[in-house]
Amino acid sequence: MKNLSAGIKTSHQDRTQFIKGNVREVKNFLTESEEKRRKDFDVLLKDIQTKVKEIKGDTSNLLSRYDKEMKELASDLKESAAHLKTFLKENEEKRMVDFKEMMKDIATVIGDIVADVKTIRKSTSHLMANYQTERKEAAGYWAGLNGKTKAHQVKKDQE
Repeated sequence: MKNLSAGIKTSHQDRTQFIKGNVREVKNFLTESEEKRRKDFDVLLKDIQTKVKEIKGDTSNLLSRYDKEMKELASDLKESAAHLKTFLKENEEKRMVDFKEMMKDIATVIGDIVADVKTIRKSTSHLMANYQTERKEAAGYWAGLNGKTKAHQVKKDQE
């Protein structure tokens, strides 16, 4: 029984040693794993922070470039508007000069037409006056011929 008791005691001590060894190994494994996970987490966190800084820098550069381009565009648009305003003003002045010149030409043509109408009226008036005079002369001539014809006929009748 002593042997059995000693065997149980020895077996218990061996198991205790085995379990303590396993506990140490698990503890060491967990400690090492935690350190490794912590290092991996720190590396991952640094990578994320680096990428965020890059994105922030790129975004800042992009916004700066966009702001610069918008200012250039605004400047170009203001310049174009000024040129357009000047162009329209010059063309308005030219258009007014051309319009006034055209109106002078129209007034001249109308004046010529009025003068031609006056000339035609005078000519027509003279023509009508001449026609009236010639008609009176012709009527007198015809009347004279008619008188001679009657006188001639009366002579014939008397004969």
